[in-house]
Amino acid sequence: MPAIKIRKSDPRSGSQASWIAAVRAFRPEATLKRDKTTVVFSGRFAERKAVIKVTNLSSPWDRLREALGLSRLHRQWRGHETLWKVGAATCTPFCLARTEVPGERPQSILALEFIPGHTLLDHLSEQDLPPSREIALAKRLGRLIAQIALAGYRNRDCKLSNLVAVDPRSDLPQIVVLDAEGIRKARFISPSAAAANMIFKAAVEPIGLHVKIRPALIAAVAIACAKELSREPTHRPPSNTARHLARRLIARATAYFNAHGDPTPSIDPRRPAPHPSSSTAPRASQPSSP
Repeated sequence: MPAIKIRKSDPRSGSQASWIAAVRAFRPEATLKRDKTTVVFSGRFAERKAVIKVTNLSSPWDRLREALGLSRLHRQWRGHETLWKVGAATCTPFCLARTEVPGERPQSILALEFIPGHTLLDHLSEQDLPPSREIALAKRLGRLIAQIALAGYRNRDCKLSNLVAVDPRSDLPQIVVLDAEGIRKARFISPSAAAANMIFKAAVEPIGLHVKIRPALIAAVAIACAKELSREPTHRPPSNTARHLARRLIARATAYFNAHGDPTPSIDPRRPAPHPSSSTAPRASQPSSP
């Protein structure tokens, strides 16, 4: 029986005792992503459909950072709180816990609200939306980037596989940030510089996967972002000032890309993940029964 410590929790959704019971009872239904230290699952968590991140705290440094609230999953929790504060849509974190079994590596577990829908990368790769809906999503992405930048932040992980399109066929689609670990204070840089960096981050993943991005989509992102940065009304055509700023955003994002090196991601997020019952799954695949 693992010892479970709740580090953070949503007090509106349950007590500490209920979250401990949820961590203990969790069984994964599917594996969404896996790397050297972390496995991401989907499944039922406290009677909710959720996404669960399980990270092995392998080294003394990992364990110290977790104890001090400086781990990646702690940063992700704070990132979601920041996005809600600035009015950007993101998933709700349910609880952050640490599990320990004597003689084994402790683990950090983050449970998040499951957001239905396809990522912007999937839509772009599959070309399953009409061009007009792609443009609407591109404009929404531009406004989201500007919204984060104007609040004094940037998203270091503003990649399309981290953004889910909600109701993408509507005139006013929404974009939800799945993983907020990359939210940082934009120190010593202007909102336009922070926005250009996020535009670069959004473009680099599909380029690395050889997914074509129509120039019209890039222009739509940049112009919508520039209008928001310039405080221009959404429904009006962009001013010459906004158009000039959009060109500067694209030029700066291009400069970031040229200095980036190989854009190929280490993991293709479009690729189906292995079944959780695979014999190669680490202990992290069953965090509730180590």
